[in-house]
Amino acid sequence: MRQCHLLLACTLFACVACAACATMTPYQPKAFTGGYTDRQLAPDTYLVTVEVNGFTSAATAYEYFHRRASELCAPLTYEVLDSNTDAKLGAIVTSSFVGVVKKPEIFGRIRCRQ
Repeated sequence: MRQCHLLLACTLFACVACAACATMTPYQPKAFTGGYTDRQLAPDTYLVTVEVNGFTSAATAYEYFHRRASELCAPLTYEVLDSNTDAKLGAIVTSSFVGVVKKPEIFGRIRCRQ
């Protein structure tokens, strides 16, 4: 009986852990599931990169890019000097599904302006 409870607890933990990983990337500094990074290139210019997981759309990645640009330049506005998109391939493996997904990435230079 004790082994049954232990097996049940381990199974429940594994299910919760898998469910936590199967969500879209939140707006956050880069972490395991993705996020943004930035690097200052000049006093008013930044390189912003947003990488998200396969459960997050490219449109959401664009929103994160512009949100980070706004935060870096606040209270000023900004202009996008150049940007590019890419998609890395990733795998999703569950007990009943194996698939390949595209993980959107947006990167570009922004300049804060008055």
